[in-house]
Amino acid sequence: MTRIEVHVLGVPEVRIDGKTIEFPFKKAEALFYFLCFNKKTTRERLSSLLWSEHNDESARKNLRNAIYVIKRLIGEDVIITPNRSIVELNPDVKTYIDIDDIKSNMEDEVENFDKVLMDNFSLKDAPDFEDWLREKRDSYQKEAINKLTIMINNAMMTKDYKNAEAYLMKLIKIDSYNEEAYRQLMQLYREKGEIKKAIECYVRLKSYLDEELGIKPEVLTQRLYQSIKTDMELLNSEDKDPCFFGRTDELRLMKEKLELFKKKNVSQCIIIEGEAGVGKSALIQQFIKKNADDSIMVLLSYCYQAEENFCLRPWNIILEQLLKTLDKHRIKISPAKSQVLSLFFPALLSDAHVSDVNEMMKLNPLRYGQIIEIILELLQQAAIDKKLILILDDIQWADDQSIKLVYELLLRSRSIPIFFILSGRNENLDNKLKLLHALYLHNILEVIELKRLSMEETFEFCRFKLKMYEFDDALLEQIYKETEGNIFFIIEILNLLKEGKDINNLSNKMQSIMESRLSTVSKDGIQVLNIMSVFFDEVPYSILQELSGKEHMRLIRIIEELILKYLIKEEITTNGELAYRFTHIKIHEYIYSRLSASRKRFLHNRIALYLEEKYSAAEYDDRIVIRLIHHFYQSGNRLKELEYRIKRAKMYVCFGYELFPVIDDNVFMELENRSFDCDISEKQLTNIESLIIMMSKTMSTNPDFIRMESDFLAMQGSLHIQKGNYEDGIRMIERLINKAEKEGHINNLLKGLTQMCYYGIQTDNREILAEYAGKMYHISKKHNMHQEYGMALRFNGLLKLMESDYAQAENLFNESIRIFKSLETLYKKYTFSITAALNYIGDTRLFSGNNAEALRLYEKCIAMSEGRRNFMSMSLFCANAGHASFNMGNYDESGIFFEKSLAYLNEVKGGWVHPIANSFKALLLAYEGNYEGA
Repeated sequence: MTRIEVHVLGVPEVRIDGKTIEFPFKKAEALFYFLCFNKKTTRERLSSLLWSEHNDESARKNLRNAIYVIKRLIGEDVIITPNRSIVELNPDVKTYIDIDDIKSNMEDEVENFDKVLMDNFSLKDAPDFEDWLREKRDSYQKEAINKLTIMINNAMMTKDYKNAEAYLMKLIKIDSYNEEAYRQLMQLYREKGEIKKAIECYVRLKSYLDEELGIKPEVLTQRLYQSIKTDMELLNSEDKDPCFFGRTDELRLMKEKLELFKKKNVSQCIIIEGEAGVGKSALIQQFIKKNADDSIMVLLSYCYQAEENFCLRPWNIILEQLLKTLDKHRIKISPAKSQVLSLFFPALLSDAHVSDVNEMMKLNPLRYGQIIEIILELLQQAAIDKKLILILDDIQWADDQSIKLVYELLLRSRSIPIFFILSGRNENLDNKLKLLHALYLHNILEVIELKRLSMEETFEFCRFKLKMYEFDDALLEQIYKETEGNIFFIIEILNLLKEGKDINNLSNKMQSIMESRLSTVSKDGIQVLNIMSVFFDEVPYSILQELSGKEHMRLIRIIEELILKYLIKEEITTNGELAYRFTHIKIHEYIYSRLSASRKRFLHNRIALYLEEKYSAAEYDDRIVIRLIHHFYQSGNRLKELEYRIKRAKMYVCFGYELFPVIDDNVFMELENRSFDCDISEKQLTNIESLIIMMSKTMSTNPDFIRMESDFLAMQGSLHIQKGNYEDGIRMIERLINKAEKEGHINNLLKGLTQMCYYGIQTDNREILAEYAGKMYHISKKHNMHQEYGMALRFNGLLKLMESDYAQAENLFNESIRIFKSLETLYKKYTFSITAALNYIGDTRLFSGNNAEALRLYEKCIAMSEGRRNFMSMSLFCANAGHASFNMGNYDESGIFFEKSLAYLNEVKGGWVHPIANSFKALLLAYEGNYEGA
């Protein structure tokens, strides 16, 4: 079969069986390319496109000549003319066109984005064709730019810097004046910490714009450059703190705000929010250390949970610092003002004269406005020769009047400019600071959300903190898993490491933080947290409501409380259901550790029974089965645990080892590993065997246990046979058959007979296959076991195929297909049972010498199986298709099939090695002279 390849990306060319062909004149070549793009067109369109300067008769004649030339060069049937007005690229002739093919493969498409469509191809005497080609090129470039832009944004959002950088470089190559792309690349380097590269990127852009257009970069680009230069200064500063790690972006932003405050003499407010232990206080300390000098006065106070309901208590410390400063400068406040202050801050002015207690009581509610004015005056006096930085830490515990005072001071930013830094945990912080959010309109408020460290940052932080410690990757990954990037937890883990203690344990400090976080949670909230702690992942709302027994609105209020306290977070599951999980694994572990053993077992059992009730046995769901195993194990229900372990192992053994599994189509999308690891099956069976041995002492007469033990023998025997451990496999299968015959269990008997048939096939033992396929045929027919009857027909057909009785074999295969097609309408799990018989019919054609028909059948099997991820079946179909192609002399095509066959097997870790594909691939390499590769 001739292979036609058309390449229009880059310099265009047409290849026949790998050899480039030369067109005798360019318009015939242009016509063919136009058809490759449009597939079908009219003669009139082609004539006007290529011969617009000719009269109609001359143009039609030239068109006929061009079509004749194309057919002679490429193939008589490559172009068809269904009627006198239509010219069409023949859809039945396989033509590889690169621009069509790459759209099915994202990597190939990206690789070709920067290529010019039909580069260096032009027809100066065909202006209409030139216009069409220009539009095509522009359209392709715009599409490339749009797709790259989307891919860049997605990569930047997920911090996939490697791909983002590659896409940006590609985009800049296509659109060299795209400053937005340059800015994104600069920002990418900045986020990666490669500041020098970011600056070099700007310098390249600046030089390019100057040389090409004589202009400067846009203002946004210049500002970004200046900002990155500030980062460089921070990184290169001589007094770099050896105890502080990272947070360069946050420090840069705070410094920018401070410079603005100094320059414009207008108040600024920075709110730093984040969970406990994320490094808020350390960031503030580092900022003050770097930026406070003699021209700045820093006033610092802390808010405490125990004082949350005491009016203006955080301002006590600030006023104390203010009064000491004023006293140094011999600035006194009047007795009247002292008297008003003493009403709210009695401990502050112990010597203030108060004449009447009753008068004090009157002043308490009435003179709050006076308090604000007095504090303003004190701050103004302190700010005569100093810039004021006022810090309130743990603002989530501040009383409402303290927040209001901050708001009042910020509103008067012109008369008394203050640089506020407020830090707090993000639990309930939005409600607390709702009043301050109005200041966004005045451009004086900036919120910095401190996030946990990423995995890479956690690794760097560990090495930074313990420079002499030799970390391996496994330990670093464990630290990240345990801490999820929370700096406080990381430091505590590192302290445990230094002390040689188990890093899985909670330190006393960590436990104190947990107690503090939970101390204000309501009783209902604790109950919900207890239930959630029993799950190892997210908890769907529906399950939480069922288990808690809470009325809908009440549960919503409890959940809102827990979210506001930043103990849990909301998310949407893959099936669109509302669910919740803990904000940190350590909170999860701590709450679970506080439950008694009996409560744990009770909750696990309730969850397992609920999931089991909702679980549909007809549709396998791997995620639910995993959860059922976990919860039944934790509740101590060993029989149920065994049931679901066997259910899951059946899927893995069937999926990983059986060539043509009987398995629901949906299951192929449910199983968790794209590349299937056969070792998983063996590990699962080992665990099941241990569980059966343990349970056999007390449950040997339980009918459910006996059934599951038989299922285990079938799986274990199958695994041994498929792996070539025939002695062990046959011993187990014979034990299963004897047990099934004795107990009259037809299902298990047929399972045993099926595995013995596989053994006969795998060892090419016709006697074994004939004996057990015959038994299977009669028993399944007698008991109306349609699935097993269809398989028995296939096994007997394969026996006839081995005996070269192709006609009888095909009859049996077709009857097998008929059975499975009738079952497929009901159960949707017999795709591979049908393709198995089709594949064997293909074998009858192959062995009879009808290679073309064999290839058609193998390709049909491939098409039917596509996307179902049964890699071993797909590997066999591709290998057989390659065999048929090879016999037909289509070596390039056969090579592609063999490559696919081996690629499918590479997806099965620990699986088969395909002899057909490897043998023929070696033969192809030998034909090419590559004897070493062969």
